[in-house]
Amino acid sequence: VGEPQYRFDATLHVYLDGSGGVHTRDKRIRSCGWSWIQVIQQDPLDEVGQYGPIPGDQTVPNSEAAALLHFLRFLVDNRPGEQAVVYADATSTILGWKALQHKARISPIWDDIRSVHTKMGYQGTTIDLRKVHSHPDKPRKSFPNGIVQDPVLTFGNDRADHWAGEGAKIHCVGEFAANFVSWIDATATIIQK
Repeated sequence: VGEPQYRFDATLHVYLDGSGGVHTRDKRIRSCGWSWIQVIQQDPLDEVGQYGPIPGDQTVPNSEAAALLHFLRFLVDNRPGEQAVVYADATSTILGWKALQHKARISPIWDDIRSVHTKMGYQGTTIDLRKVHSHPDKPRKSFPNGIVQDPVLTFGNDRADHWAGEGAKIHCVGEFAANFVSWIDATATIIQK
């Protein structure tokens, strides 16, 4: 998206997101995508970043971690020594980053992140990973009136969400295959009765 190798600006926030795509509720046909995005300007919209599908186990936490991995790789390969402020809406990604040594032993994606993190240390490249809330206006148990959040952060998170969805579409099964799976499920239910 928008040639990030030339237009990335370390003074602007970066937003990470992962998506389970249109079939996120059905793990049999789920196709996940990831993105990292930087909004250069909101109106007219100008943004840079990357997005794509994830290999292997198609879970949303994996896609969220993949977004972090791809951004870190971009930073190490294109902007060594830079510091970036990064926002993610996935608590699992933020906690994983904080517990990197433990997390790396239990997941291949986190093992890759740890390897890139080691390179970052050699280069002096750092990130400040922070929490952003998706749908902050939505009532929550602890926040019945929603969460007060800077609209710029909400917009950036929404753009990352959009591009993660585009990444999920790359290997998404078509409507016919999804309908076929639903038909098989319905047939199995009838047979069981």
